[in-house]
Amino acid sequence: LSTAILLPSTSLFGEPAGSHADEVGPLTSVVGIGLFQRAVLTMQRAGIRQLMVLVGPEENQLRQALSKGPRVTVPVRWMPIREFPLDDPRTWESLAAEVRGFCLLSSVQAVFASRLIESLRQEVQEGQALVVARADSGRDRRPCRSNLRVKVRSGRLVSITARQDDATLVVTDLVVLPASFMSVVGQVGVEAGTVPIRRWLERAAVDGYVRVLSTETNRAHWYQDVRDAADVQAAEKKLFNSLKGEFEGFVDRFFNRKVSRWFTRIFLATGFSPNAITILASLIGLVAAAGFGVGTYNAGIVAALLFQLAAIIDCCDGEVARLTFTESPFGAWLDIAMDNVVHMA
Repeated sequence: LSTAILLPSTSLFGEPAGSHADEVGPLTSVVGIGLFQRAVLTMQRAGIRQLMVLVGPEENQLRQALSKGPRVTVPVRWMPIREFPLDDPRTWESLAAEVRGFCLLSSVQAVFASRLIESLRQEVQEGQALVVARADSGRDRRPCRSNLRVKVRSGRLVSITARQDDATLVVTDLVVLPASFMSVVGQVGVEAGTVPIRRWLERAAVDGYVRVLSTETNRAHWYQDVRDAADVQAAEKKLFNSLKGEFEGFVDRFFNRKVSRWFTRIFLATGFSPNAITILASLIGLVAAAGFGVGTYNAGIVAALLFQLAAIIDCCDGEVARLTFTESPFGAWLDIAMDNVVHMA
């Protein structure tokens, strides 16, 4: 699984982006990065090596957004919907010809973890499709929401339904298809102007060829729909919660990380780079060292507070780097090197 197809203008199950008055679009910013750009960079981080974008009239805007942000290193092929209609079997046959093995299909009206994509890459099985589902939430039952739900038995898809009482898992816009299956999508009758994914999955589910991966089985595999302003806030909260390290100490976990998020928001708003934050934390640490060197009681108190502040800001460089996809080997080396300089001082 090294190829992904993105649909910025619609969901996988046919609902156009922006179909509701308060709905956000593919350029909506979440922690400083647009939804489309964040989807591309998340997939790149997770190991996807080829992207095809079935794009509508917003193509020029999306191209510009992708060129201005963090570097995209994977090749991106732009395929205008006016030339490659989503309801045309020939579109999917031509896409299948470009894919080796499996293909990940996704809309961009969501924010999700790179570990979720990594898990999908590990879970693929010959001749099997994968559908990602998440837990139902209170917001999913609002009248303006048109979420589809899945019935699952022994980890396999039984059916897709729009009835809220029939199933508790909501299907997301992340689906993995074998290329061999995509080439026969034309055999499934599709209504004009719709995406054939749902009809194809329902047909394949009859033979037990569709497995369901629930995000509830692993908290690191989180997925957040982003359709309105409230969803943007929920997505930003999940992104910040995902920054917790695996080997944090007591003080880092229950104090430094909680305080550092306020500074991280400030650094994101002011455009500080991760390396600039590393240098700032180091300078504060060196001032603290000088305060300890003075040796008086008052100087020691001030130095201790500054040293604690340096430790808090030292959490921010990694947070900003992960949130903005600006990690680098040099940045990792600089962080460790300056930590050692401050500790020795």
